[in-house]
Amino acid sequence: MTDGEKFDLILTELKKLDTLEKKFDTFEKKFDTYEEKFDTFEKKFDAFDKKFDTLERKVDTLEGKFDTLEKKVDTLEKKFDTLEEKVEKIDYDVHNLKYQLIKYVADLKSTDEMILNEVERVHEILYKHQRDKAIHTA
Repeated sequence: MTDGEKFDLILTELKKLDTLEKKFDTFEKKFDTYEEKFDTFEKKFDAFDKKFDTLERKVDTLEGKFDTLEKKVDTLEKKFDTLEEKVEKIDYDVHNLKYQLIKYVADLKSTDEMILNEVERVHEILYKHQRDKAIHTA
C-alpha cells in the first residue's frame, strides 16, 4: 500500500470518525433533550404525587368527619326514639286525664243537680213554713 493510499484510507477513516462524531453529537443533543423532558416529567410526576397525597389526606379527614356525623346521627336517632317514647307516654297520660276530666265533670254535674234539688226542697219547706205561719197568725 502506498503512502497516497494510506493517506486516502486515513482520510476516509477520519471522515467516518467525523461523521460518527456528528452522529454522536446529534445523539447527545437528543439525549439531553430527552433528559430535560424526563426531568420535566419527573417534576410533573412529583407535583401529581404531592396533589395525590393532599387528596389522600383530605379523604382521610372526610372519613373522620363522616364517622363523626354518623355518630351524631346515631345519637340523634336515640334521642328521637326517647322523645317518641315520651310523646307516647304524654299522649297516654292526656287520654287518661281527658277520661278523668269527663268523669269529674259528670260527677260535678250530678252533684250540682243534687244540690239544686236540695236547695229547691229546702225553699219549698221554707215557703210552706212561711205559708203555715201566715195561716196561724191570721
